[in-house]
Amino acid sequence: MGHPLGNLGVLILAAAVSPVTPSTAGLEPEPPPALAQRSDSVIERTFNVTPGGLLTLDLKAGGGVTVRGWDEDRVRVRALLRGLNWRDLDVRIERESNGVRVDARFAGHRDNYFTSHHFEIMVPRRYDVRLTSSGGALTLTGLEGRLTGTTGGGDILVRDSDLSGSVSTGGGTVRISNVRGGLRGSSGSGPVIYGEPTDSSTTGTLHITKDGGDVHLEAAPNGAVVTTGGGNVSIGRSSGRVEAGTGVGNVTVGPVAGSVRAGTGAGDVRIIVDRGRGDDQVIEAISGFGRVIVELPSDFDGRLDLEAAYTRSREDSARITSDWHLDRDPLTDWEIRYGMPRRILRARAVLGSGNARVTVRALNGEIEIRRR
Repeated sequence: MGHPLGNLGVLILAAAVSPVTPSTAGLEPEPPPALAQRSDSVIERTFNVTPGGLLTLDLKAGGGVTVRGWDEDRVRVRALLRGLNWRDLDVRIERESNGVRVDARFAGHRDNYFTSHHFEIMVPRRYDVRLTSSGGALTLTGLEGRLTGTTGGGDILVRDSDLSGSVSTGGGTVRISNVRGGLRGSSGSGPVIYGEPTDSSTTGTLHITKDGGDVHLEAAPNGAVVTTGGGNVSIGRSSGRVEAGTGVGNVTVGPVAGSVRAGTGAGDVRIIVDRGRGDDQVIEAISGFGRVIVELPSDFDGRLDLEAAYTRSREDSARITSDWHLDRDPLTDWEIRYGMPRRILRARAVLGSGNARVTVRALNGEIEIRRR
């Protein structure tokens, strides 16, 4: 079935990050090439580098990673090795022709290793990062360049950066906040959340994508864009624009003072509308198989455009009810322009001056327009 509301996919809009020119102050002499693993389980190396290089992390033993940009032409790596078997870790931190490389693997032959290690890394703000890890969380802030990486499992947080590329985790939450440059995230079993700040003091539109599973937001003050492959979606009070879509499941939005675009392949849609801010408020809803309920303020000022259709053997499933008077068209004959033959009920109304707009499409389900 064609989707009258179009693609409900995530729009990744990011706020600008002002570039910072790295400082050359405070440089240290080049460290010796030898690497000694100290008994206190901390390894630290510092290299003088040129901005625009590459940090390569090849962590076959996994581990948490924190990478931060700073105003120095240096890369500093601190490996914090902990756990029962930390001595079995082989960690190498070396210079390469185009940057710095960190390798971590297990040197022994145990069936199980018990370690808890973490890498704290500072790099020039303009620097690329490439990560391959068997597992562990990643936090990255304040960089300009390209990030490519994958971890077998663990949460990923990237914020306050200008980055292209992609990052993924086998399981965990991916959060990308205040990042421009087109960086994309993915997770094998967790949400991908894109935060879009509007200024230094507020949180902007929230973007969440999941391959499947429920999504629940108690509030989205400045709006949200939420999609899941299958599961229920609920978004509470909002003053911004809300987009919500699921392959199969129920969608509940509101109360919301902004525009809404909500849809499900099969399930119910309920939208609770607050008084809008003028003629820019648009409420759109669609259900491929289920009921659509829209609750409007008693003094709602807008146009209603309603369409309920049914396919063969579903004649009793389509109806339109409203707490306001509707102008109704006669039931159509069987139409095939949407692919599957269907008959359509159409109704409309103009409330007040008709500034805002409510558009609802339901297939094999009913539409209810309620007065709040």
